[in-house]
Amino acid sequence: MHAMMKNPSTLDRAQWQENQRAEAAYWSEWLRQAMTGANKEFADDYRWRTGPVCDVREKDMFVPFLRPVCPPGSKVRILDVGAGPLTWFPRKWFTRDFQVTAVDPLADEFDKMFATMGTFPQVHTIKGEAEKLLEQFEPESFDMVFCRNALEQFYDPVEAMRQMLAVVKQKCAVVLIQEGYRSDEEKSRGPWTIDEDNADVFMDTPEGKLDLGLIFADVATLRTYKSWHWPWVLAGFRKEPI
Repeated sequence: MHAMMKNPSTLDRAQWQENQRAEAAYWSEWLRQAMTGANKEFADDYRWRTGPVCDVREKDMFVPFLRPVCPPGSKVRILDVGAGPLTWFPRKWFTRDFQVTAVDPLADEFDKMFATMGTFPQVHTIKGEAEKLLEQFEPESFDMVFCRNALEQFYDPVEAMRQMLAVVKQKCAVVLIQEGYRSDEEKSRGPWTIDEDNADVFMDTPEGKLDLGLIFADVATLRTYKSWHWPWVLAGFRKEPI
């Protein structure tokens, strides 16, 4: 199903678990500041993630990926990989039966955080690893797979992308978003980031730059946009019949 090649760097389990502890600490503080209003940016983000509207039309960058494969009246199933405690993906779309499934390896920790705060999200994040999606979901069961700012949290990013492509339907898309440059601290935890160059998408690793469009050429076509908020990168893998 996918191009055969040696994987780039992977993290050993101990390093990945240490990274997860740091990620959990970040989200705990994020939730505290967001819910108390101590950080306006966090608070605004929290309101979007928990608000009653949260319609796809408010994040219209996703519409070109969804509209051709999800006409009015259809059931639309989205998988948010590495979602954190609250999915960032829209939760509604007029005239569609819309459902978002959010997965994150830290789901148990998020449950504890919400229990302490006495609140619970509309979309409950369930436990799952990007590299093992096929153990949890049926092949070709989602109309879009979405991953935002989570690539550096994976211990095997190429395998994670393979798994995402495996669980998305034919002619549907895996959408990766990376917002801004990664700090040295973030790079030290997960030393891979995505970058755009003349509409091609690459992943930077300690071993060098990998051409993601070439790696997955027999599975998907890749379209990328520098961003509506440079230096963000939005990359869409459209799964094509082989």
